[in-house]
Amino acid sequence: MSRFFALIRRDWMLHRKLFFTGLVGLFIFVFLVSRFIQFYLLPDSSTEELVSANDFTGEVFSILMIPFVGILFIIGGLLTSSNLGDLRTRARRIDYITLPASILEKVMSKWLYTLPLFVVVLILMYLFFYQLSIAMNRDFLTPDMLERGYTISMIGLKFLQVYFVFHGIAFFFSFYFDRFAAIKGGLVSFAFFLILALILNLTVDFEMGDSLDVTIFYMLVFIQEHTYILMAITPILWVATYFVFKRKSA
Repeated sequence: MSRFFALIRRDWMLHRKLFFTGLVGLFIFVFLVSRFIQFYLLPDSSTEELVSANDFTGEVFSILMIPFVGILFIIGGLLTSSNLGDLRTRARRIDYITLPASILEKVMSKWLYTLPLFVVVLILMYLFFYQLSIAMNRDFLTPDMLERGYTISMIGLKFLQVYFVFHGIAFFFSFYFDRFAAIKGGLVSFAFFLILALILNLTVDFEMGDSLDVTIFYMLVFIQEHTYILMAITPILWVATYFVFKRKSA
């Protein structure tokens, strides 16, 4: 375990400036979005629009969630695919492979940064801005609005489940490909999804028709309703990632 913590300490020393810069940038971005919502998308309580405001259905929280969902998948995907740049070039890859830590410890450290740590930081950021939005609009928001806002926020858990699967795919390709892992992994995933859709289109009869777009629609519905199945098999990608990196380190 001492080698594992030494590896984390090494990464912290190398990338702490990038971490703080990114964190500040995300705070500024989300703060600007929340201010935009307050001044341009919410009705003025001093006008006649207050009547329609009583029918407010939580749009402020829906729009507030948009940047966080974007950050979750875009920034999370890029962070995971980059592996902090340790495998980007042959020289850096050799330096990282020769560090005094096991293959499992190196894979686990990358997994720790890009899944639990990243998600926890993002959730804390969302909770901060969620409470900030409530505080800034306390005179405007009614208990019913707050309840709907809470319900909408809970929908974010579904995005976290999808990200769990998305991360497993990106994590695998980040070790499988040496360069441009995000682009190559995305193309391979898209090709696999399209081939699977074509096979299902030729072998399964759907009620809404037999066109390819109908097949893709049913596949997306299945993914949405059965995300837990994909989550259950995601650890297989983690194990595969370990063996891919072990082979490259041999």
